[in-house]
Amino acid sequence: MSDITKRMIGIFITPGRTFTALRAETRHEDWWVPILVVTIVAFIQGSLLFPDALEKSVSDQLQQIESIDRKNWSLYLDNARLTGLNSAYTISIAEAIGIFLVAVIYWGIIRVIFRSKVTYKKVLAVASCSFLIQVLEAVVTVPLAMEARLTRVQIRLGSWVPESLNGVPFFDYLSLISLFDLWKYGLMGFGLIIVSGIEWKMAKYCLFVLCLLSALRAAGQAWGPSMGFK
Repeated sequence: MSDITKRMIGIFITPGRTFTALRAETRHEDWWVPILVVTIVAFIQGSLLFPDALEKSVSDQLQQIESIDRKNWSLYLDNARLTGLNSAYTISIAEAIGIFLVAVIYWGIIRVIFRSKVTYKKVLAVASCSFLIQVLEAVVTVPLAMEARLTRVQIRLGSWVPESLNGVPFFDYLSLISLFDLWKYGLMGFGLIIVSGIEWKMAKYCLFVLCLLSALRAAGQAWGPSMGFK
């Protein structure tokens, strides 16, 4: 088994060891291989979900429009499937670009605010490895979405918020956070603390909280039906 494969598997099992190895030595494959995996999985996910979901959506709309001849339905449905496939390409590319942007933002924060000399390559490697959590998310949620013919299903923290707090804006917002986003950004914060070499404890806490806030920000942009835990 290659070193990069061990590191990618280790991100789920022994993340501390993986990030410590990245701090000691970061190679180009430590960032481009995880990004490639995330991009491929995002495309496969989109290819499996988007065409069927859009076809179902268009079919439901056509059934409500009596003026459209049923002979033309196949054309509309074919276009819907093609649009879904194109969306899979777009979203997979957007995932890759998003990892680069997240790395740039946190690299700038760590360099300017926390005065660390960490390289962009190390930050990018941490971000790309942390985003591998999306691979596990796809494994868990894609079958559920395929069964319901939806473009996406999320597992959120809503069921963990006490009912007595329902209606409180902050906790309503908190309930939208995806469990996998929380894991992903928490993992990224943990990794950035290790590779950046920040010694001051308060700075470490602040950096970790900043990463968790990214999960909160992602909740504001969340889309797709959710599942909860009991």
